[in-house]
Amino acid sequence: MSKTFTKSFITKHLHLFAIILLLLSCNKPETEMPEYSLAYEAYIYAFPAVEHNKVFQTILSRLPANQFFANTQLMTHENTAVVSPNNDTYYSQAICDIRNEPVVITVPLIENRYFSIQLCDIFTNCPDYIGTRTTGDGPGNYLLARSDWNGVIPAGIDKVIKTPATIVFALARTQVFGCYSGKS
Repeated sequence: MSKTFTKSFITKHLHLFAIILLLLSCNKPETEMPEYSLAYEAYIYAFPAVEHNKVFQTILSRLPANQFFANTQLMTHENTAVVSPNNDTYYSQAICDIRNEPVVITVPLIENRYFSIQLCDIFTNCPDYIGTRTTGDGPGNYLLARSDWNGVIPAGIDKVIKTPATIVFALARTQVFGCYSGKS
Protein backbone atom coordinates (compact mmCIF):
# COMPACT_ATOMS: atom_id res chain seq x y z
CA MET A 1 0.00 0.00 0.00
CA SER A 2 1.46 3.38 -0.98
CA LYS A 3 2.05 6.17 1.56
CA THR A 4 -0.18 8.50 -0.47
CA PHE A 5 -3.09 6.05 -0.41
CA THR A 6 -2.65 5.33 3.29
CA LYS A 7 -2.49 9.02 4.20
CA SER A 8 -5.51 9.80 2.00
CA PHE A 9 -7.51 6.91 3.48
CA ILE A 10 -6.68 7.90 7.05
CA THR A 11 -7.49 11.56 6.39
CA LYS A 12 -10.84 10.73 4.79
CA HIS A 13 -11.87 8.26 7.50
CA LEU A 14 -10.36 9.74 10.67
CA HIS A 15 -13.67 11.14 11.83
CA LEU A 16 -15.36 7.72 11.46
CA PHE A 17 -12.60 6.04 13.44
CA ALA A 18 -12.96 8.59 16.22
CA ILE A 19 -16.76 8.16 16.31
CA ILE A 20 -16.41 4.37 16.52
CA LEU A 21 -14.00 4.70 19.43
CA LEU A 22 -16.38 7.08 21.18
CA LEU A 23 -19.34 4.73 20.70
CA LEU A 24 -17.39 1.70 21.92
CA SER A 25 -16.36 3.50 25.07
CA CYS A 26 -19.75 5.03 25.94
CA ASN A 27 -21.25 4.21 29.32
CA LYS A 28 -17.79 3.78 30.84
CA PRO A 29 -16.43 6.20 33.41
CA GLU A 30 -13.36 8.08 32.20
CA THR A 31 -11.23 6.52 34.93
CA GLU A 32 -12.10 3.01 33.71
CA MET A 33 -11.69 3.86 30.04
CA PRO A 34 -8.82 6.29 29.30
CA GLU A 35 -9.26 5.42 25.60
CA TYR A 36 -12.50 7.39 25.65
CA SER A 37 -10.68 10.53 26.72
CA LEU A 38 -7.97 9.98 24.11
CA ALA A 39 -10.51 9.30 21.35
CA TYR A 40 -12.54 12.34 22.33
CA GLU A 41 -9.47 14.61 22.27
CA ALA A 42 -8.30 13.13 18.94
CA TYR A 43 -11.71 13.78 17.41
CA ILE A 44 -11.89 17.36 18.68
CA TYR A 45 -8.35 18.05 17.47
CA ALA A 46 -8.67 16.39 14.04
CA PHE A 47 -12.23 17.34 13.04
CA PRO A 48 -11.41 20.87 11.79
CA ALA A 49 -8.45 19.57 9.79
CA VAL A 50 -10.49 16.79 8.16
CA GLU A 51 -13.36 19.13 7.29
CA HIS A 52 -11.09 21.91 6.06
CA ASN A 53 -9.12 19.42 3.97
CA LYS A 54 -12.38 18.65 2.13
CA VAL A 55 -12.69 22.37 1.29
CA PHE A 56 -9.06 22.50 0.16
CA GLN A 57 -9.48 19.46 -2.10
CA THR A 58 -12.70 20.86 -3.62
CA ILE A 59 -10.99 24.13 -4.49
CA LEU A 60 -7.88 22.40 -5.82
CA SER A 61 -10.07 20.24 -8.07
CA ARG A 62 -11.24 23.44 -9.82
CA LEU A 63 -8.01 25.38 -10.13
CA PRO A 64 -4.32 25.23 -9.32
CA ALA A 65 -2.86 26.51 -6.08
CA ASN A 66 -2.05 30.22 -5.75
CA GLN A 67 -4.88 31.33 -8.04
CA PHE A 68 -8.19 32.86 -6.93
CA PHE A 69 -11.48 31.35 -8.02
CA ALA A 70 -14.18 34.05 -8.11
CA ASN A 71 -17.84 33.24 -7.69
CA THR A 72 -19.74 36.07 -9.41
CA GLN A 73 -23.18 34.79 -8.41
CA LEU A 74 -24.81 35.93 -5.21
CA MET A 75 -25.78 33.22 -2.75
CA THR A 76 -29.39 32.34 -2.03
CA HIS A 77 -31.20 30.08 0.42
CA GLU A 78 -30.51 27.21 -1.99
CA ASN A 79 -26.74 27.41 -1.44
CA THR A 80 -25.93 24.94 1.30
CA ALA A 81 -22.15 24.55 1.00
CA VAL A 82 -21.79 26.68 4.14
CA VAL A 83 -24.29 27.13 6.94
CA SER A 84 -25.30 30.69 6.17
CA PRO A 85 -23.60 32.49 3.28
CA ASN A 86 -24.15 36.23 2.96
CA ASN A 87 -26.53 37.15 0.14
CA ASP A 88 -24.88 40.55 -0.36
CA THR A 89 -21.34 39.28 -0.88
CA TYR A 90 -19.23 37.98 -3.74
CA TYR A 91 -16.91 35.21 -2.58
CA SER A 92 -13.51 34.32 -4.03
CA GLN A 93 -11.16 31.68 -2.73
CA ALA A 94 -7.66 30.36 -3.22
CA ILE A 95 -5.35 27.80 -1.74
CA CYS A 96 -1.95 29.41 -1.20
CA ASP A 97 0.89 26.90 -1.27
CA ILE A 98 3.86 28.50 0.49
CA ARG A 99 5.88 25.33 1.08
CA ASN A 100 8.64 26.35 -1.37
CA GLU A 101 8.30 30.12 -1.63
CA PRO A 102 6.08 32.99 -0.48
CA VAL A 103 3.01 34.13 -2.39
CA VAL A 104 2.12 37.75 -3.13
CA ILE A 105 -1.54 38.73 -2.87
CA THR A 106 -2.24 41.94 -4.79
CA VAL A 107 -5.35 43.95 -3.98
CA PRO A 108 -6.65 46.78 -6.21
CA LEU A 109 -8.18 50.03 -4.99
CA ILE A 110 -11.60 49.13 -3.58
CA GLU A 111 -13.55 52.26 -2.70
CA ASN A 112 -16.88 52.68 -0.97
CA ARG A 113 -17.43 49.03 -0.11
CA TYR A 114 -16.33 46.52 2.47
CA PHE A 115 -13.94 43.75 1.49
CA SER A 116 -11.82 41.26 3.37
CA ILE A 117 -9.46 38.42 2.62
CA GLN A 118 -9.41 35.97 5.50
CA LEU A 119 -6.26 33.86 5.67
CA CYS A 120 -6.44 30.61 7.62
CA ASP A 121 -4.69 27.28 7.99
CA ILE A 122 -6.15 23.78 7.95
CA PHE A 123 -7.07 24.10 11.66
CA THR A 124 -8.89 27.41 10.92
CA ASN A 125 -6.28 29.50 12.73
CA CYS A 126 -6.17 32.93 11.06
CA PRO A 127 -2.77 34.63 11.11
CA ASP A 128 -4.11 37.83 9.54
CA TYR A 129 -6.70 39.56 7.40
CA ILE A 130 -6.36 41.87 4.43
CA GLY A 131 -9.23 44.29 3.97
CA THR A 132 -11.09 47.47 4.70
CA ARG A 133 -10.80 47.23 8.47
CA THR A 134 -7.19 46.01 8.68
CA THR A 135 -5.27 47.40 5.70
CA GLY A 136 -7.64 50.02 4.29
CA ASP A 137 -9.29 50.36 0.91
CA GLY A 138 -6.18 51.35 -1.06
CA PRO A 139 -4.24 49.06 -3.38
CA GLY A 140 -1.61 46.84 -1.80
CA ASN A 141 0.81 43.96 -2.19
CA TYR A 142 0.93 41.46 0.66
CA LEU A 143 3.61 38.78 0.93
CA LEU A 144 2.37 35.58 2.56
CA ALA A 145 5.29 33.49 3.88
CA ARG A 146 6.07 30.69 6.29
CA SER A 147 7.22 31.75 9.75
CA ASP A 148 10.72 30.44 9.07
CA TRP A 149 11.13 32.31 5.77
CA ASN A 150 14.07 34.74 5.84
CA GLY A 151 14.28 35.79 2.21
CA VAL A 152 14.64 39.24 0.73
CA ILE A 153 11.39 41.20 0.68
CA PRO A 154 10.77 42.37 -2.90
CA ALA A 155 10.25 46.06 -3.64
CA GLY A 156 6.63 47.17 -3.53
CA ILE A 157 5.51 44.87 -0.71
CA ASP A 158 3.27 46.73 1.75
CA LYS A 159 3.13 44.04 4.43
CA VAL A 160 4.65 40.64 5.17
CA ILE A 161 2.25 38.12 6.72
CA LYS A 162 3.98 35.15 8.32
CA THR A 163 2.30 31.90 9.35
CA PRO A 164 3.49 28.53 10.65
CA ALA A 165 1.25 26.87 8.04
CA THR A 166 2.53 25.76 4.64
CA ILE A 167 -0.90 25.69 2.99
CA VAL A 168 -3.19 28.68 3.59
CA PHE A 169 -6.83 29.13 2.60
CA ALA A 170 -7.66 32.64 1.38
CA LEU A 171 -11.35 33.54 1.45
CA ALA A 172 -12.16 36.92 -0.10
CA ARG A 173 -15.46 38.66 0.53
CA THR A 174 -16.60 41.73 -1.41
CA GLN A 175 -19.72 43.69 -0.49
CA VAL A 176 -22.44 44.01 -3.13
CA PHE A 177 -25.08 46.75 -3.16
CA GLY A 178 -28.53 45.60 -4.26
CA CYS A 179 -28.87 42.62 -6.56
CA TYR A 180 -25.82 43.55 -8.63
CA SER A 181 -23.29 46.28 -8.14
CA GLY A 182 -21.54 46.33 -11.51
CA LYS A 183 -17.84 45.62 -11.40
CA SER A 184 -16.88 43.25 -8.63
